[in-house]
Amino acid sequence: MTKTAAMTQAEQMQLDAVLRAIQTMSDKHREFEAAMHAGDEQAVRAALQACSEASHAWIRTPSYFEDGSPADVARYAALDELDALLSTPIPWNPEDRGATVLAAEVAEIAAASDAMGAAYGLVAEIDEELEYLDGEIELLQDMLGLLADEDEDCEDYMREPYELDEETRAEYEERLSRDKRRFVELNMERATKLGAGGEDPLNYWGVLAKHGLMIPEWHAIHSYQQRMQQAPASV
Repeated sequence: MTKTAAMTQAEQMQLDAVLRAIQTMSDKHREFEAAMHAGDEQAVRAALQACSEASHAWIRTPSYFEDGSPADVARYAALDELDALLSTPIPWNPEDRGATVLAAEVAEIAAASDAMGAAYGLVAEIDEELEYLDGEIELLQDMLGLLADEDEDCEDYMREPYELDEETRAEYEERLSRDKRRFVELNMERATKLGAGGEDPLNYWGVLAKHGLMIPEWHAIHSYQQRMQQAPASV
């Protein structure tokens, strides 16, 4: 990772710290890949912990530089090298045992993640309508004075119920009742699509906890296994 001239001493020191943090992430990821290659589950888990610590250290490292400055260019170049390391295909090697490391566990987590993503995809439009209705309900309640400020000096006439004529009041009340019914219906439909409901309706977090893996950890293992190239076809 190349340092760049033509910057202040403070910028150079900050860049040095940034490059060290990125290099540490690269080094720890190489240790993780070595553990995967060896098929050592315990070493893989330890390496993943070290990767997490390196990542947190990087997050804590001040890394803002003026856009397009030499330091900014050097930082992005180092990050590009790290991205390449994380995404480069892994050449086929019959001694590479990475495909078997936590394979069943990661497959179960991946299936749970896909199911959760699909389920939340189904309710995306419902969530949009719920957000819209929530705003409409609050506005109608405000107009009807249900949430009116008790301050007698409030000059917002829309918050005073007696300022509304009976016809307008009846219209707002009808709309409010209709929107509330629709809000309840949509929440029931959302719960149906997400299964059991609750904070973890499809037990994704439960599966993670069962296998003792955090999201970045199982993603790292899954990524390694997906990047492994297949054996060449025999002629």
